[in-house]
Amino acid sequence: MTERFMVDDCGTLIDMTNRNTYDYVSDVCELLNELAEENEHLKQSFNEVLKDLEVTTFDKELLEKKNEQLQETNQELYDFRLVLNALLFNEWAETGKYEVYKSQRHHDGEPCFDGEWFIVVAILPSGQVTNHYHIKYWDYFKIPSYERVKDEFDGHTSSVVLLRYEKVI
Repeated sequence: MTERFMVDDCGTLIDMTNRNTYDYVSDVCELLNELAEENEHLKQSFNEVLKDLEVTTFDKELLEKKNEQLQETNQELYDFRLVLNALLFNEWAETGKYEVYKSQRHHDGEPCFDGEWFIVVAILPSGQVTNHYHIKYWDYFKIPSYERVKDEFDGHTSSVVLLRYEKVI
């Protein structure tokens, strides 16, 4: 098994899990060692660059941690949207306030994302609203289902959907 870290010819600790960085640093170290024989000053300058790379590695780890936190927040928001949409669409179906339905196929008959997803549709006075959800949430939506989406997609964006929801408040 490959060690995660190693010390290169320049005495710098290298993260071996990032092979591209290792290859780059290794090649540069090899070249530096050849040049350093002629000029000790270059070696000192290069070591300063390596220190900057270590800071960049730290920044990368910090960014990865922030990204992970953001993904958790996004998942929580997605979960809330799923449950709130299911409650709303179920209510609209039960009262007949707006036409709502679900399908595993888009209007053109193609499965939603390789058949692993489905789409819910609401036809509001302000326009069409659609959302895709993983098939495991199919039973959350107790609304009529169709072989394929009845209405052709009108090109709405998330921003347009938000406006359409706001108009029916």
